[in-house]
Amino acid sequence: MGRDTDEDEEAARIARARFRDDASPTIRRDRSADRWLHPGEQLVARRDEATLDRRGGPTDGPPSGMLLLTTERLLLVGSRPVSIPLDQIEEAALLGERVVLLIRGGVGVTIKCAGPRLLRVQIAAARAARTAATLLAR
Repeated sequence: MGRDTDEDEEAARIARARFRDDASPTIRRDRSADRWLHPGEQLVARRDEATLDRRGGPTDGPPSGMLLLTTERLLLVGSRPVSIPLDQIEEAALLGERVVLLIRGGVGVTIKCAGPRLLRVQIAAARAARTAATLLAR
């Protein structure tokens, strides 16, 4: 494995351990992200550059821009904004250096960004926290 991959794997390992001890996956507010968040929504992770490729998506190339993972959704802010509610994500897996999401209805989304292993862990933590919050609200 390369140095970036090793660092990403270590960051993912540390994040998994942290999320086992502290179920709250949020990070400090980020001014550049604040304007995109809904009231009460909190930031979990941010990637300055990411590309989302939806199977069967637009033919003019996949959308790219800043990727925000929040307590409610995965949001790509860029030329063509994309928002995926966390409760629509059925699975997140790694495929090489990309995160692959299976969305309800059989839609596949591939994310290319820095730190894909860590992002996968962060998505899992955000989904788990969202599920727990939904169950507590019942």
